[in-house]
Amino acid sequence: MGAKNFRLGAVVLAFVVMSCSEPARPAGILDQGQMASLLVEVYLAESRISLQNLAKDSGYRYFVPFEDSLLKKHAVSDSLLRKSYQYYLGHPEELEKIYAALVDSLNLRLQKVTNSPAILN
Repeated sequence: MGAKNFRLGAVVLAFVVMSCSEPARPAGILDQGQMASLLVEVYLAESRISLQNLAKDSGYRYFVPFEDSLLKKHAVSDSLLRKSYQYYLGHPEELEKIYAALVDSLNLRLQKVTNSPAILN
């Protein structure tokens, strides 16, 4: 009787663990960490360009080469980035985690800059 209960308990436990795990991301989609890392760099670049008070078309002209080099640096194609972003738009819980990591990363960068001795002097 004990071995039967043990097997039944193991099957139930396996079912519970499998049902609670995150859904599997399809192949060819960037993971959450990769997306957050790319988006941090994209937002920082957009911020730098917007601080230059350029016309929209001029800002776009400066941003496109940066985006190309960023994707090359991360070995990501623009179609993979678009496909991944579309996936996460359809999975808002996962997208929320990406943006939480993005905000944390930007806040850490801000703290480093504001606490930098070079800036304070």
